[in-house]
Amino acid sequence: MRTPEYRARRSELTARLVATGTFYERGWHISPKAGTVYFMSSWEEDRWNELDRDPTVTTYKRPGLYLPYEWEGHTRHYVPDVLITYTFGMVLEEIKPRRIAERDPRTKAKLAAGAACALSQGWAWNVYLRDK
Repeated sequence: MRTPEYRARRSELTARLVATGTFYERGWHISPKAGTVYFMSSWEEDRWNELDRDPTVTTYKRPGLYLPYEWEGHTRHYVPDVLITYTFGMVLEEIKPRRIAERDPRTKAKLAAGAACALSQGWAWNVYLRDK
């Protein structure tokens, strides 16, 4: 059972995360091109809407890839956000806030793993940067 103290702490944390721009909304997006797609952030939800409006996109989905990368002497794993099928080819894409993609060394290691995977599959690679 969640106590009033727990709910108050959780509410305070959520308010702090929203105020700093680090709160992640999660949910399901109903798409005419992808069916029902889960989003793990408001950035992803915005991107799903953009893909639905893009006439060159035929479909998109979570790629279901589990990519290894090295970090601090250990093998970690990374899951790219979306595999997009355009009329001209396929693109593996990661959706990231610019401030994280450009500054965080661990994120850079993940993005390198995504780029290598895309190249090995004959897909294009894209990091879709958000400025929010």
